[in-house]
Amino acid sequence: LTDEGAAADFVNSTGVGKAFHSSDIPGIMEFIRQSFDNPESLNFKKDILLSDFSLKSITQRLVVHLNRI
Repeated sequence: LTDEGAAADFVNSTGVGKAFHSSDIPGIMEFIRQSFDNPESLNFKKDILLSDFSLKSITQRLVVHLNRI
């Protein structure tokens, strides 16, 4: 359970799970049900570089965004 941000981006982009807002109870329940019914649906994307989520990488992206202002 997380709001938008680096943690949600990491979970969603790597396929290790799915990020939800805490109020999305139906979505959470459906994800859990599908995960039990079809474990293969949890497809970990090994080609995603974990370094994209390092503090250095996130800071560099922040600098790019701030420079656009």
